[in-house]
Parts: sequence; structure tokens; C-alpha cells
Amino acid sequence: MIIIESKIQTRWLKVLLFVLWGYALLGRGFAYFFLGEMLLVAGVFVFVSSRRIGIILNDPILMLWAIFALWGAIRTVPFLRTYRFDAVRDAVLWGYGFFAVLIVAFVSDSRRVSQAIRAYRGFLRWYLVLIPFTVIAASIFHTKLPRIPWATGADVALIQSKTGDAAVHLAGAAVFLLLFPDRQRSVWKQGMSVSRLIGMIGWFVTLGVVILTTRGGLLAIILSVGLASILRFHRVGMKVLALGTAAASLAVIVILLNPFTIRVKQTTVGPEQIVKMATSMVGGGDDTQGHEGTKEFRLVWWKNIIRDVVFGRYFWTGRGFGVNLAIEYGPPGLTLEGITLRSPHSGSMTVLARMGVPGLILWLGINGVFAFRMLSAFFHARKIGEAAWSSINLWVMCYWLAAFVDMSFDVYLEGPQGGIWFWVIIGFGIAVLRVQKAQISQAQLEAKRMHLAARIPQLAATA
Repeated sequence: MIIIESKIQTRWLKVLLFVLWGYALLGRGFAYFFLGEMLLVAGVFVFVSSRRIGIILNDPILMLWAIFALWGAIRTVPFLRTYRFDAVRDAVLWGYGFFAVLIVAFVSDSRRVSQAIRAYRGFLRWYLVLIPFTVIAASIFHTKLPRIPWATGADVALIQSKTGDAAVHLAGAAVFLLLFPDRQRSVWKQGMSVSRLIGMIGWFVTLGVVILTTRGGLLAIILSVGLASILRFHRVGMKVLALGTAAASLAVIVILLNPFTIRVKQTTVGPEQIVKMATSMVGGGDDTQGHEGTKEFRLVWWKNIIRDVVFGRYFWTGRGFGVNLAIEYGPPGLTLEGITLRSPHSGSMTVLARMGVPGLILWLGINGVFAFRMLSAFFHARKIGEAAWSSINLWVMCYWLAAFVDMSFDVYLEGPQGGIWFWVIIGFGIAVLRVQKAQISQAQLEAKRMHLAARIPQLAATA
């Protein structure tokens, strides 16, 4: 029975990898096949039948999520009669958290962790080759792509990759490849492989599109890669510094030559606009390309939510799941597209608006405890010489950071293409913490036994 259950879990994880790959490449277009939701239902059924529900009570992060989900359900059920499908759709904010529980339950030993690392490397070999094409197609040729016919009430293209979502995966890929270099197919003495060279080209091409289109995504890459560079300066920081210097020099040359001007999503983009977008990240720039306008758009929306929830009558409850936050709190003059978006371009603000201050505290608690535990595990593993575990801790931490930064400025957590990825990262991080603790404790126990066994003959000889 245990063997059969293990095989089912393995197959579920393999299907999950395919689903994650689809979300990462095709974005919202892939979401309308609803594979993630069907996989979640199947996973919950397997989890309940395995009788491992107790793991939720054995981990502080999962316990916080369980309370968060309970409060989310309380703020969803009363609105089902009024808003129906809209309430269910908005409730994925907490509902996708079940993926974290499933990952913790199914990734329960070091063998599964190793398989996940190998699977992610295989994932990157294809992802970094294909993502430039899907992102460019979604950004430049969006109106010419085939539509999803059953996406009633929404204009959804088959390929609808957001550059902000791509930025999260670029950050995770960069840190992974810097921490876990693959030199098995080396063609040069330096260890560069053909697949890695192609992947690097795909990474930098996609980065170029990210720079042109999203400040939040660019910030996510900078902060996550920067964190890895600081904590692993000799292994990561030196490489990033060299590549960053070369890239910055090339960018200065391009800006000085001013060789191109293109249009991306009805926006004219050239070197001058790139400089203005970069300065707008720290408060400068102007509104010629709409960057300051989009920032002001978010700030107005967030101020309305804070006024009505933190200092208003929805302090304890929020507005619940189902109500359109764009209509309730959005700035005046929203277009039809802005109203259908429904979410205030910030996962934390969405939590505050729908679940009140208690929901926000739980949400920040989940992420705060997760970040603290991952960093603690990293420093502990590095201290005792467990380089592999410390690298995994740092990679997961940086992936989480990139996702959290991007969701702070964009609609990420509220859809499956971002939400499922985020909760899978959380779940994998918790699974790593549990397996890592057990393996290190076992290794330390074995070391003590070996030391004691070596001491017994000496003690007997001196007796």
C-alpha cells in the first residue's frame, strides 16, 4: 500500500512539473485549461487518503497558513450567493496554499529533494530556450495571437506571458545556475556547456524585454540576485559583478549610439526611455511613457484601501471575496480592462482589502516566518559545512524573494500562473527545511556514535 501511494505521489509531482512549465511559458493562456485546479483536487484526495493531515500542525508556517485559509473561507462563504464564481475565483488567493501542504507531504525525503533539483535543471534547459519567444510574442504580437474561445468575458490569447512573471523565473534560474553549475557537457576548458550557453542567451534576451516593460520585475531580479551575491560573494557575487559590469558597459554603448526605437504594447521604447524608466524606479523620470502614471495609479488605489480598511469600518473583516476591488477602490476613470482586472497590483493590498488587518497580519506572518527559517537554515548549514543544503536554502529564499517583490507591484498571487508557483515555492522550502533538519540530525548522531565507538578501545586500554 505504501509503495502504491508513493508511486501515485511521484506521478502527481511529475504532472505538477508539466503544469508549472506551462504556466511559466504560456502564462494566462495556459491557466484557462484549468489543469492546476484539477491537479489540486486530485492532490488533496491523495493527501487525505494518506492520513498525513497532522503535518499541518507540526510546522509553524503551515499552521499559520491553515489559520489564514480558515479566515479566508469565513470571508468567502457569505459572498457565494451574491458573487458566485467571482467569489470562488478570488478565493484562490488563499486556496492555492493547499499546494504548499501537498508539496510538504509528498517531498518527504532527501531522494525527492534531489529529484526536484534535477527536474528543475531539466525544466530550465527548455524554459530558457523558449521563454524569449513566448514573452516577445505576448508583448509585441499580442493582438495577432489565437484566442481562447471558452474564455467568455475576457480577451485571452493562447500565449499571454507577463514579463513580471518571467522576471521571477529569470531570478530563480540565475541563482540556481550560479549555485549549481552544470559542467557535464563541457566543450571548453572553462566548463561552459552548449545547453548552458544557449540558456544564457535566452536569459539575457528575456531580461532585455523585462527591462523594457516592467520595473517591478527588474527590481525582483536585482534584489534576489543581489541577495545571493552578498551571501555567497566568492561563488556568486564575483560572477555577477563581472557579468554586471560587462552588461552595464554594453548598455551605455547602446544608449550613446541610440540605434533603435521599437513599440511594445502601444509604448514607444528606445534608449532614452530605458534611462527614464530606470530613474523612475527611484522616484525620478517623467510621465512620457506612462511609468509615473502607473505608479500614481497604484498609490491612489492603495491609499483608498488603507483609508477604508485600516482606518475605516472594514478593519476586522475586509470586503470579502467576490467584490470587485477595482470598482470599490480603484482610481476614477478606469477603463473596462482596468475594471475586469479586479486586483490592486499588490498581493498584500489584496489580502488587506479582502481579509482585513487580521488577514494581513497572518499573511505577513507566513512570509516573515518562512524567510526567517530559510535564512537560519542557510547560516546553520554553512556553519557546519553542509554546502549543498546551504545552496538549496539560498536558492529557494531568492526565488521566494523575487516572487514576493513582483507581487508587491503587479497582479501575481491572484492567478494560477503566479499563485500556484508561489505556494509551490513555499511548500518546497518547508519540505527542504524538514528533510534537511532530519538528515543533519542523523549525520550528527552517526558522528557521535562513531566517535564513541573509536573511544571505547582507548578507554578499555587505560582501564
